[in-house]
Amino acid sequence: MQIDNIDQDGQKATMTTSVYYTKTIKEIKKDGIVDMNVHIDSIRMKSVYPNPAAPGATSENVYNSQDSLSKLNPQYRQYNGIVGEDVRMLVNAKGKIEEISGLTPILNKILGDQKDSVPQKTKDQLVEQIRFQLFQIPLQNEYQTFPDNNKVDSTQSWIHNDVSALSGVFKVKNSVKYSIKSVKSIRGRKAAAIVATLSAEIMNPSVDQGTSKFTLNESSISGDGETLIDLENGMTIYKRNKVVTSIDATLVDVKAKQNQRAKQQLTTTITIELLK
Repeated sequence: MQIDNIDQDGQKATMTTSVYYTKTIKEIKKDGIVDMNVHIDSIRMKSVYPNPAAPGATSENVYNSQDSLSKLNPQYRQYNGIVGEDVRMLVNAKGKIEEISGLTPILNKILGDQKDSVPQKTKDQLVEQIRFQLFQIPLQNEYQTFPDNNKVDSTQSWIHNDVSALSGVFKVKNSVKYSIKSVKSIRGRKAAAIVATLSAEIMNPSVDQGTSKFTLNESSISGDGETLIDLENGMTIYKRNKVVTSIDATLVDVKAKQNQRAKQQLTTTITIELLK
C-alpha cells in the first residue's frame, strides 16, 4: 500500500493505492536469478483533493478493480488492463528486478479496438511505460537492498548510494544506511529486522531549460524504514518506508517574464505485507 500526502501551497491532497498480487516461483537459476510469475489480483485506489468549484470543500475519486463501475470507467483503463493478468519477472540474488516480460497482451487489452491502428513505435513506448510505472516501481519496493559486496561492517550495517530525479528537473543524491537491528524467530523460522535511514541532497539547485529556469530556495529530503526478512527463503515478511520531501522553488518563464513561487511537501509511506 502506498499513501501520498501532498501539501501544495496550503492545498492538501491524499492518494492511497493498494495492489494485491501473487508470485509463483518457477525456477532458481545457478547464478541466483529467480524466475517467477506475477499475477495482479486486484487494485484499489482513493484520492481526496481540493474541490476547485467549492473553496474549502474536497472531492473524492475511488477505484476498485472488483467493482463493475470501475471496470467500465475509461479513466482507469491501464489498471483494468493489468488486473487478472500474468507477467514473467526475473530478480537477481541482490533483489534487483532484471527483467519483466509478457506485456504485449496487456497492452492489447488496454488499447482494445484501437490496437491495430496504433503505430508500432508508439506501442513500444507504451510497453516501456507499463513495464516501468505499473510493474517495475511498485514491485521493486518489495525487495530489500543488500550490500554490493555482500558484506556488512562491524556494526552490522551497510550503505547504498544512488541518484534519482525530483519533479523531472532536479537530480538527487541519495544515501541509505541499513542496519540489522535483531534476528528473531517467527513461526519457527529465523527472521532479520532491518532498519533504514535516508539522507539526500539535491545536486543541481538551479536548472536552466532555455525558456524556463528553476531555482530551489529551500529543500529537504529525509526518510526511514523497517523491514522483516525471512532468512531461510529471503522473502519480505513486512516492509515500511517513509520519505518526506519539502521544496520551495521559483519558476521563471523567460518569454513571459513572469516568476512563480511554489512550496510543496510530499510525504510518501509505502507498506508491504506478506499475506500468505
